[in-house]
Amino acid sequence: MKLLWIPAASVAAFACLAAQASAQSIVATPVPGYFDRPSILTAPVGDERLFVVESLRGKVLILDGGTTLPTPYLDLGQRITVNVTQGVLGMAFHPRYAENGHVFVYFTDDAGDTVLERYTVSASDPNAVDPATRIEVLKVAQPFSDNNGGGLTFGPDGYLYLGLGDGGGVLDPFCSAQDLGKLLGKILRLDVDTIDTTGTYAVPSTNPFVGATGALQEIWHYGFSQPWRFSFDRRNGTLWIGEVGENTVEEVNRVDPFQGGWNFGWEVVEGDQCTADFAQTYCTAPVPDCANLNYTSPFFEYPHDFAAWGCAIMGGFVYDGTAIPDLVGTYLFADHCTSRVWSVDADASGAAVVTDRTVELFGTSPPSSITSFGRDGFGELYVLDLAGLVRRIDPASGTPAAPEPLTAFGQALDITDGGLQHLLLDAGVAHAGESYFLLGSISGTSPGIPVDGLILPLNFDGYLKITVTQPNGAFLPESLALLDADGRAQTLFVAAPGTLPLNTAGLTVHHAFLTLDPLSLPPITSVSNAVSLELH
Repeated sequence: MKLLWIPAASVAAFACLAAQASAQSIVATPVPGYFDRPSILTAPVGDERLFVVESLRGKVLILDGGTTLPTPYLDLGQRITVNVTQGVLGMAFHPRYAENGHVFVYFTDDAGDTVLERYTVSASDPNAVDPATRIEVLKVAQPFSDNNGGGLTFGPDGYLYLGLGDGGGVLDPFCSAQDLGKLLGKILRLDVDTIDTTGTYAVPSTNPFVGATGALQEIWHYGFSQPWRFSFDRRNGTLWIGEVGENTVEEVNRVDPFQGGWNFGWEVVEGDQCTADFAQTYCTAPVPDCANLNYTSPFFEYPHDFAAWGCAIMGGFVYDGTAIPDLVGTYLFADHCTSRVWSVDADASGAAVVTDRTVELFGTSPPSSITSFGRDGFGELYVLDLAGLVRRIDPASGTPAAPEPLTAFGQALDITDGGLQHLLLDAGVAHAGESYFLLGSISGTSPGIPVDGLILPLNFDGYLKITVTQPNGAFLPESLALLDADGRAQTLFVAAPGTLPLNTAGLTVHHAFLTLDPLSLPPITSVSNAVSLELH
């Protein structure tokens, strides 16, 4: 017999529900296999394999045709330092990987410093690099074990972009992010097509600080705390950056195509909030005050608020795949602390329009601590989580499964005299022993709530929140239990005389149920139609 169990995350998923998405709904579909805290997924363009990085183990695994190959593509496990945000921090295939076999990785080595290396795929095995081809390209000393880096990608210009955090500590104590004489707190732009056996790269002549006194020429943008992650819109070259803040603000930054030299303000500002007083206290060198800082404001920012947002942004991608046409051109990002996912577009004035996609993607079972997004060789996107799952973002089914029947005796109730509505659930023998959850709404049944590819015919409102957070309460005493051997259950909506507030007169209450099997993926197995009850 199955125990009655409802994931605690189901409450948060409904309670955090915001506006639903555009015309074409999306859903996150688990792909086969489990990984050890994956944080990177990538693939060469046009390659059907998925390359999944287990950052803290230092292993790059290949998922091919639904099977995880037993031998790692690359194993750095004996060479890395692991402490919270260390390990393998970036991986990027050369745009001409099919020709040259070059792949770049960025990681914290056994001394705690960060290293950029290039490898070449084995001539005899396409599923492994040749370790003898290892070339060190860049090494950066790290003062602390956090904010060591945030991504590695090739731009549409063919250059390699590397994101470096400020090196950690409280409020960037070495003032690195604003110091153009340091690589920390920057996004670098490198020409790696010139690399020889010594690992020497070139600096593109169009980098903004080429020839500038006291500035390192590799720098493309600066003023970052921890750019986790950043990516290009491959349709037009726009750069999107998820900037993890320190104490108060998380940022989505958007950079015009092929523009370099932008200052994003850290450690003098966090988002648009002035932190200069703190920076001047913690920094070991002078920093400008906010009035004298020429910086770029975020395209969108959100506060450290666990109820509505979170505390650590996970930058994503602009979708450019083929499976979800309505999503093309939309940027997706997430928060690590709450595992919520949003999409953001710009309106006619250029302002950010943000839509919460969490429930649409995950129903009542959001991931455990999203670590990153991934993009495969065909532009389709994936969500990775700390628990080890990889989920592909798919179009939701255009034709949801037919709802299971819910019937009711009693269609009206007098709020003064009280009364009850008798509800009969009949999910069928196929759902015998599963958990059922009866939920309610007073704002209607359409468009409803997407849950694991199904549509629960209730709109999100305060009453639905109550039924989620307070099951088996006074009004719905049997709203959460197990279906019997025939897949049936009975429950009541009960109102004792005088217990309903007078202002509920004239409302119509809608109820529906869903069934759950916590051992299945996804755990929501069915939904019902909705029944109504008029309050007089």
